[in-house]
Amino acid sequence: MQEKAVAEEKKIGMTETWLRKHRLQFIAATRHPMLKSIRDGTINLAFFKTWLVKYNFPSSSLDSICLFLWSFKM
Repeated sequence: MQEKAVAEEKKIGMTETWLRKHRLQFIAATRHPMLKSIRDGTINLAFFKTWLVKYNFPSSSLDSICLFLWSFKM
């Protein structure tokens, strides 16, 4: 059975094999509202700061990160 899985992975590629196995997780992770707002350039800085704090970024760097990202807003 494992030989068949290895042969299939070689045939279709590691990425496609992973995507077939984890499609729902991939979609959930890549379509998160935070990522969409970054992509679209519509990010709310207050929301972004909250997100950074939640993931334990040092508070001293929050303003610098936000200013950097804000500089790309058109």
